Amino acid sequence: MESVSQSVSAPTSEASQTPQVQQTYPSNWWETFDFREGISCEACADNEWWEVNVRRCENSKVLVRYVGATDDDDEWLDIDGDRIRPPAKAAGNRFFQIGNPVRV
Repeated sequence: MESVSQSVSAPTSEASQTPQVQQTYPSNWWETFDFREGISCEACADNEWWEVNVRRCENSKVLVRYVGATDDDDEWLDIDGDRIRPPAKAAGNRFFQIGNPVRV
């Protein structure tokens, strides 16, 4: 797996397993994000952010595959959890996707 580079500050407590990252997207980003098969996101594992692809979405969980990994590493994550976020590497504004309404 190839780690996604980013600026990470120290965790706020020793119990924290998710790196603290300065958000550049709305805190409720998942409400408008299109979690369909093949869409890229990032997931936190081993205290690092990794590129993942959506395999399936059911209710409030999403099955992701880490890029470069096998299906043995697939993992279900809560859509609104702190271990998943929109992709950092995307052309233009990383929050927008094809099909999103845009005001001009």
